[in-house]
Amino acid sequence: MPALVELFVEVRRQADLAVVARCAHLTAASLDCRVPLDLSPLAAARGLQTLELQHAENVADLSWLRALPELTTLRLHGDPQALDLRPLLDMPALGSFALLRTAFAEGTSPPVLTFGDNALVLAALFVRGVAVETR
Repeated sequence: MPALVELFVEVRRQADLAVVARCAHLTAASLDCRVPLDLSPLAAARGLQTLELQHAENVADLSWLRALPELTTLRLHGDPQALDLRPLLDMPALGSFALLRTAFAEGTSPPVLTFGDNALVLAALFVRGVAVETR
């Protein structure tokens, strides 16, 4: 599918996303990550401008995002408590970031978003002019 521009997919089992990275014209992707998933093959989709990740708690690492020079919009949905947001600081094109807490592990309460290292990242993004949305 070399002409694919937008991709919307629900991933319910382990999958190799290298095939997605070969879509040379891909500019937007929305992935519903129902299982723990390695998204690093998407780093090869260098024209990606918009990325939305549902169930972001199943994404272990965002460092591969640094390889996407045109990514302007990133939306994370779910309960990614352990996700390190520091790679976002190395993304100069990022203009909009959303961390939308929509699911919580049973028996836990949502931690305050303004706590810890990720709070510093969110503040730095905001100061840089990135539109930051959290809830």
